[in-house]
Amino acid sequence: LSRIVKSGSPLTNLATRVWLFHYAANIAWAPIFFGFQNLRLGLLVNLFLVGSLGLGVLPLYYRIDPLAAYLQVPYLVWLLFATKLNQAVCKLNPMVGGVNEAMVQADLCASGEGYNDAMLQYDIKKLQAAAAKYAGL
Repeated sequence: LSRIVKSGSPLTNLATRVWLFHYAANIAWAPIFFGFQNLRLGLLVNLFLVGSLGLGVLPLYYRIDPLAAYLQVPYLVWLLFATKLNQAVCKLNPMVGGVNEAMVQADLCASGEGYNDAMLQYDIKKLQAAAAKYAGL
């Protein structure tokens, strides 16, 4: 960002604002994903980050200072990896009726009710059904 600000280009103000908006979304991702454990909203934020960097920040930087744009490419690669990782976490933690089952079970265990026999039987039936589907039965 310092190369962009020091350039004195007429696009500097716009590039700085786009970068600040991108940076604010980047800062918001961790509390959304880890704090609120909202995996899908975290994925949307990641997709926004990739888009705003690839379609907003990088083209503006390139018009002002190509080196500044090239220096952002490793960050873009990292964002692509992080987005794919976030997508995998979402896939491994499916939502049922808008609720993450693992979070419901964790809340039950934390509330003192514990993981009871009925929950175990329910999970066994789900696993058996998934195995039968996988085996084509």
